[in-house]
Amino acid sequence: MPIWADDNFPEIAETIRSHSVLAAVRSATADTSHEESEAAPFRREQWLFSHNGAVPDWRHLLADLGETEHLVLDARSDSALLWALAATRLSTGRELPSHVLLELLRAIAAIRPTARLNLLLSDGQAITATA
Repeated sequence: MPIWADDNFPEIAETIRSHSVLAAVRSATADTSHEESEAAPFRREQWLFSHNGAVPDWRHLLADLGETEHLVLDARSDSALLWALAATRLSTGRELPSHVLLELLRAIAAIRPTARLNLLLSDGQAITATA
């Protein structure tokens, strides 16, 4: 759940021990919901992903990228959409995490040059980040 609404967070935070932790706190982009499904990090298999920033006109991003046929989202936000795009690329297993993020950045920046794209991606062993 969003950290600002989680009464258990202070107690849980005192007990977390790990060699690799990915955590993020962000505000919500305009025109997104504040539901639990919107709280980063997003997860699939060993991957954790977080986005801090904003993608203008994100609701039309898939059409502008020409990727409308294969993405199904539980969440409704720019961050969830970026995660779906990254996760689709990661699921092929053909690209390094750094290449996935670089290609995603290039694709989004080409059509949304004012987007703020601070991304974190972890497989539990390493963290790849952009700023």
